[in-house]
Amino acid sequence: MTYGGKGSSSYMGIEGTALAGDPKSDQNIPFNPMRSFIPAEPKYSEEIEHVFNSLVPYCIYSGELVPIDVSYETLYKDPFLMLTFFTEKTLAGTWSSGVGTINASFTAETELDTMFFQMHQQQQNASVAAPKHIDRLYKGVLPMQYSWIFEKRKLMKEAFTIKALDFEDVVNPMNCSNDFHDDAFTIAAIAEISTIVAKAKASIGDGDYFFIYGPSGTFSETKYYVWFDQQGAGQADPGPAGATEILCDISGATDDDSVAVIIAAAIAGKADFGASSTDEVVTVTAANGGHATDIVDVDSTLTLTVTTQGNELLGGWADWDDTGIIDSGGVTGKRSSADAVLHWNDAVLTGLNIENMRMDMDFGYETSQVVSSLGHTVYWRTVREFKITITGKVNDKTLIEEAEKKYKDKTKQTIKLYYDKTTSEFKFMQCTNAYISSESDIPEIPESGKPSEATVIIKGGVAFATTFVGNFDTLPDPDVLMSN
Repeated sequence: MTYGGKGSSSYMGIEGTALAGDPKSDQNIPFNPMRSFIPAEPKYSEEIEHVFNSLVPYCIYSGELVPIDVSYETLYKDPFLMLTFFTEKTLAGTWSSGVGTINASFTAETELDTMFFQMHQQQQNASVAAPKHIDRLYKGVLPMQYSWIFEKRKLMKEAFTIKALDFEDVVNPMNCSNDFHDDAFTIAAIAEISTIVAKAKASIGDGDYFFIYGPSGTFSETKYYVWFDQQGAGQADPGPAGATEILCDISGATDDDSVAVIIAAAIAGKADFGASSTDEVVTVTAANGGHATDIVDVDSTLTLTVTTQGNELLGGWADWDDTGIIDSGGVTGKRSSADAVLHWNDAVLTGLNIENMRMDMDFGYETSQVVSSLGHTVYWRTVREFKITITGKVNDKTLIEEAEKKYKDKTKQTIKLYYDKTTSEFKFMQCTNAYISSESDIPEIPESGKPSEATVIIKGGVAFATTFVGNFDTLPDPDVLMSN
């Protein structure tokens, strides 16, 4: 079987406890639509040791779980991933029935977000009973670099780079309010069905047991242990921690069929299951649909099989601010490059007929490990950088002259990049003390019949401050999608 995008899904969240993201308890947040999802997996190093009497390795070992930078690009719709780069976020205004406002800045460092990313990659045409999908939870995801991209005649995009400090193989179906996504991943609840092949009493030890899991229908489950009292004395209860007892007293059973009847009755006595037996085979159906950890043996030696995999998913691509990519008429909405406006000191920037723009923010982290850990558990903020790169046809020499000045002589102004200037819905990124960098191009004399083009770079100067301001009209309160 191959793996592909059909049936696959991914989402993110802000960790309630740094480096320990739990999609079952931390809010699930949809990603903006993306072409592909790149695994953010850190890699184990391979250290090779040689000895002088051999030309081949003497030993190889992993000395470090090394986080790597991974980059993504999406169609920009909602701002929630972008907001994780900022260290202070506030909400104001009137949500749902009026105009709500999001303000984000670095004024305080009260909200240093770390994230988790969850990925489900679907095995195509997989067995219903035994799929081998790839499910990964990436934890301790640190925001490194963020960009807005505006290209002529194209939709606005965001690009971002992250690094994840840890990962594990675990299934966590997305569970997110319909207010925030487009239902692209949603799967109606499917109940898990398992079979148990019983044995005669003599083949089962006193206190032997297996685990079975009952989904709640609300993206959680209860863990049960089914144990066998062979002697009828009730003294061999294994009592594993964190599991609820289901007792099967088989002391009076005469054959495997009668053991099956006892198992079915005991399991059906719990509201999370329905169960019946036919000869020596017990069929257990979860009372609620949804993903459940598979039935698993400990020491009973019974044959346990999942015949129908439970599943449920509520989620999709980001769709909170649905004034975005496509409007109700099926045409381009407010995320086109045509809606982007660059203001220099509260007036539209002049000097260049802008064709493409890119805003880059580098507000990343460095990481390290301690001697007792393979993984990186120590992280700290690095220096911040802000840059806007614009390209286009030169129509005035003002920007070029600014680029040629010494820094002390350059004009320092506030730069604002708007992606929506609609009344009551304006949204922009702002950087104070910005200047035209000397890294900008000096335009060449072009070929005959062609206009002069240039690339102008605007940077945040001494003591610059970056803020995001967004007004959103009659949208649901987004508080749950922001810092925990």
